[in-house]
Amino acid sequence: DEGLSIQLYNKELSKVVLSFDKENDRKALYNKLSLANMKRCCLSDLDDRAGRFYLQPWLISMIRQIDQVRIKYLSSAELDGLRRDLIGLHRRAITTEFAWIPGDDDYDEFRDHIYTTIRRVYASIRDNVSALQGRAIYLSNVLQSQDLNNMDYYDQQSETLKMVRKIYDRNVIPTLQFLDERYLVRSRSSDLEPSKKEMTSISAIQAIIDAFGDHDLIDQVMRLQMLKTKLLRNAEIISDVRISLEQYTLLERDMRQFYDKVEARRHLLRNAIE
Repeated sequence: DEGLSIQLYNKELSKVVLSFDKENDRKALYNKLSLANMKRCCLSDLDDRAGRFYLQPWLISMIRQIDQVRIKYLSSAELDGLRRDLIGLHRRAITTEFAWIPGDDDYDEFRDHIYTTIRRVYASIRDNVSALQGRAIYLSNVLQSQDLNNMDYYDQQSETLKMVRKIYDRNVIPTLQFLDERYLVRSRSSDLEPSKKEMTSISAIQAIIDAFGDHDLIDQVMRLQMLKTKLLRNAEIISDVRISLEQYTLLERDMRQFYDKVEARRHLLRNAIE
C-alpha cells in the first residue's frame, strides 16, 4: 500500500476547514479530521519519515462500500479525460524546468501531484471494473435463468440482451481499451483500433516513469512501476468480463436480425393482402 501524502492531506483539509464561516465550526472539524486525532482513534497509522499515512484496511473497505452506492460506469469521454490527465503529467515532466532533486519545493510538489493523479486514475478504474464485473455477473445470471428458446419470453429476453449490449459497447470495451497500451478509447466504435499518433493511458504512465529514470530517481521509478502494475491487473478482470458478455452480444445481434426479418415478411404479407 502506497499510503497517502501527509502534506497533501493537510493542505486539502485546510481548504475544507477554511470554507466554514464560524471559528467554532472550523475548530471542531479540524479536531475531528486531523491526522493526530485519526491516529488517536486508531483510524490510521503515520509514517513521519516517509511523509505518508495509512488508513486502516477496515475503514478503506467501509468507504468503498459506501462509494458503491454512487459509483457509475465510466464512459468513453470520462476515460479519455483520465487519459488526458496522464498525458498532461507527462507533458509537464518533459517541459517544466526544475531541479529533479528530492527536497526541492517544485520537484516535491510535482512528484506528489503525479502520485495523486495516478492513484485517482487507479481508484476510478478499479471501482469501474469492480462495478462492471458485478453487473456482468448479475446479467449473466438473469439470462441463464431464462429459457432463450421460449418465444413467450422474447420481450423480457430482448430487454436484458439490450442491457448487455449497452454496457458492453459503452463501458466494457472502452475500459479494456484504456488498459491496453496499444489502443485509444474510441467513443463511437466498439472495435479495438491501434493508436498511431496519440499517447495511450498506459504509455503515458510509462513515459512518466522513464522521465524519473532519466534523472536516476530509482526509488520513484520502482514505486510508479508498482502503481502501473496494480492498474494493469484490472485488465485481466475486464477481459474476463468481456468474454462473459460477448456470447450474449452475439445472441442479441442474432435475435435482432431474426426479429427484423420477421417484421419485414409481416409487412410484405400485409401489403400483399391489402
